[in-house]
Amino acid sequence: MRHSSSPAGHAQETPPIVRIQVPDIALKRSVRAVRGQFLDEAGISASIRITPAENSLFAIREDIRTGTNAIDGAVMPMWHIGDLLADNQIAALGQFYESSENQFPRFELKDEFPAVRALRRFGDDLVAVPFDCDCLMLYYRSDLLNDTAHQQAFEHVAGAPLRIPSTWDELVAIGEYFRTSGIDTIPLHLRVGGQGMFQYLAVAGPFVIGEQNPQAFWFDPETFDPLIASDGHVEALQMFKRLYELGSPDQLTWTLADAWQKFLAGHTVFAIASADMLTMAIDLASPWLDHIGVAPLPGTTSYLDPFTSGRHITGTPNLTGNALGASWGGVVRTSSQMPEAAYHFLALLAGQQRQQQFAWGVHDGVDPGRLSQMPPEVDPGGMTPLNDYLDAGFSERQAIEFTSAIQQTLSNPLQLPYLRIPGAFDYFAALDRRLSEFLAGDSGSPEAALQLAGDDFRSISRRLGVQRQLEIYRRSLV
Repeated sequence: MRHSSSPAGHAQETPPIVRIQVPDIALKRSVRAVRGQFLDEAGISASIRITPAENSLFAIREDIRTGTNAIDGAVMPMWHIGDLLADNQIAALGQFYESSENQFPRFELKDEFPAVRALRRFGDDLVAVPFDCDCLMLYYRSDLLNDTAHQQAFEHVAGAPLRIPSTWDELVAIGEYFRTSGIDTIPLHLRVGGQGMFQYLAVAGPFVIGEQNPQAFWFDPETFDPLIASDGHVEALQMFKRLYELGSPDQLTWTLADAWQKFLAGHTVFAIASADMLTMAIDLASPWLDHIGVAPLPGTTSYLDPFTSGRHITGTPNLTGNALGASWGGVVRTSSQMPEAAYHFLALLAGQQRQQQFAWGVHDGVDPGRLSQMPPEVDPGGMTPLNDYLDAGFSERQAIEFTSAIQQTLSNPLQLPYLRIPGAFDYFAALDRRLSEFLAGDSGSPEAALQLAGDDFRSISRRLGVQRQLEIYRRSLV
């Protein structure tokens, strides 16, 4: 697609402008990097509108309210897809992606790992262009777990080898051992608004989700009644409290940045964090960088059916993947007068060559989540040389563990369901508040705390319309 230029001999006309909203984090560097290529290819200038990440949905709704129509496309978190669809604010993109005229840059949807690929569609419609991928993983101190003296002492105390834990119970046992040496277990960012609910959800997945229950985690798909107070969630919250108690009470005041800094400063054995933690450690030249390892999150040895409370015992650890985080994608506004141009710009960000550079970059804010971003040493289909990661500051061990953990997490057929309904972040915020209250001792038992969260969920659903929520929830399930 190219905007027609002026006839020869006439003054060069000013190129039209397409307006793209992006969050005010490192992602903006990546977005700005394609403006020159976009102008060359499309003959259109791109105006990049920087909006605080937490205000990305509000900015679009304000654009609707005022009738300004100043946003053609936007890089959005996938938890707002339900809101945007309910407001009829984003266009289906299949016609552009499937265009046979080669008028738009090509990218392969199937290149993304399944958990994030599913977020780009809603029902049968392609609604978002792939850009960034997120998931939570387990970070660990390799110097502690590989220390011979600790290995011998732990096996003497616990009767088990000191290793990367495959279950949350194993992780707690390791945490209890190192606590006697003055080292905390996992830093939790539990300040209200600090997104601690994502850490809880990462823990909760395998307590509820399993082969016999691959989807029922948030709501009953028949009635839309919340499942957040089911027995599996209760056991998960009990485990989350054990993790909290193996650390400082100050965790209730910690932001995400505070918690990450505790691990990067060597004060904890483990961390639950996104891929951004390792790239941050490289960028900041953390003194503990050489000792940071990465693995998929632990699991459980059983899970509880949210409807019958029946317990399913698993022969091997029950591990669930997750795509927790924004997993930013590009959307095109239905009100845009330049939808083709907006799609063209966003498709440039999704191209394989550029995404391979994003994979190992430590400054671009984009995390790898595609087969082509893997080194061949991790997957034979990988197309990004391991040396690219090494040149960016990863050690060979870290590059392989990092990419392997991402692939395993996002390719696991058992996934924590991603909430993509209107008001998704309202539900997250309600859970976040109840978790903080419970760990502070203000809401009694785990059962009582989760019942309060369930009541909050019902109030949000009534405000937004239970029947509408149910219909959109069913469409969102993948």
